[in-house]
Amino acid sequence: MALDSSPPAGQPQRFKPVTVGVACRVQLILGSSSVARKHILEEMGLEFQVMTADIDEKAIRRENPDDLVMVLAEAKVSVFLCQNEDCSTL
Repeated sequence: MALDSSPPAGQPQRFKPVTVGVACRVQLILGSSSVARKHILEEMGLEFQVMTADIDEKAIRRENPDDLVMVLAEAKVSVFLCQNEDCSTL
């Protein structure tokens, strides 16, 4: 019998935390100079680093907002990696 892990109609997908065998520390980077976004992360008590990328966000368009967010995030990550001389991992 197969288990259906899909949420009921109209309910958001919930993800269970995953435990891995090794401890790791994730560094959160805010890829924006937005004061509002910075304030939100501070209010949440998160530790993060602000890094801005010199990309023209207005030139990147997608019809689907979820796609747009991902494309912008990937563009910023590419710039950040290359700024840290790690372009080989792209």
